[in-house]
Amino acid sequence: MSFSSCLIFNPAAGPTERESCLQKIQEHLSPDFSLTVYETTPERDAEELAQAAIQKGFDCIFAAGGDGTVSGVAHALLGTDIPLGIIPTGTANAFANALGIPSDLLSACQVIRRQNTRQVDAGQCNDQAMILFTSIGFGAEMSHHADREAKDRWGIMAYFFAALQNFQEFDTFQVQLTADGHSLDLEATAITIANTAPLTSLLAQGPDQLIADDGLFDVTIIAPQHWTDPLSKFTQGLAISHDLLQSALRQQNAQRDDITCFRAKQISVNTVPPQKVMIDGEVIGTTPAEVQCISQGLTLYVNE
Repeated sequence: MSFSSCLIFNPAAGPTERESCLQKIQEHLSPDFSLTVYETTPERDAEELAQAAIQKGFDCIFAAGGDGTVSGVAHALLGTDIPLGIIPTGTANAFANALGIPSDLLSACQVIRRQNTRQVDAGQCNDQAMILFTSIGFGAEMSHHADREAKDRWGIMAYFFAALQNFQEFDTFQVQLTADGHSLDLEATAITIANTAPLTSLLAQGPDQLIADDGLFDVTIIAPQHWTDPLSKFTQGLAISHDLLQSALRQQNAQRDDITCFRAKQISVNTVPPQKVMIDGEVIGTTPAEVQCISQGLTLYVNE
């Protein structure tokens, strides 16, 4: 049986040559799917194309691109029963990595062809879709975690070194936070509200694990003490970064008093002064931020 499907293809994503990439996807999927291709353009983004595909009544929709492409398609599909297949062809493929979807094009297409589905959580922050996480403060200010040379040489440790360097340059801010009706006032440098995140998203790694289908978000708050001079920032930044890295690698809760983590369904954050808010890698404005979980709101083809 051939299912009617729509491929939302971003020709500008990643280093792969457009024609070759698209041809390979079509070859791999054609035995099981009747494939219609919509390509993103500067005038028509992935979300708009996915909405058009929904109106056409396709059985399933695939996204070939990076996190921006996947996020746009996912936003359109929230609350529907239409499964999303992810073919990670972008420079950054954090959502696919976090959910174990292979980065190899053939393997990703094989995941789709097996048609194993899983319902995962998604969310909204200030009425915009969120599939990975919302960062407030330090995480949103940091324009990049590590350059390409450092990533190639050090792997995950490149993010550790970049986070440490940037910690020294950032000040604390006052936070008023409400999570499922419980209030918290504190001073912080970074707040991360995560649905799921790959290991390299260090500031989301306070909890023992990030569960993508439990109906809750994982909140990590970095609240250093005596954050006043370069020496204290260096030493605390080193210790915090190390603990978050160990938490991610060992799947254990962070053990420091200046790292707070908990789970909640609905989170409200206000800060003084206002802080940048970043959703899935894109800065969308400043605080206040209202974040809520959409339990199992997205159906994915997964590697199970």
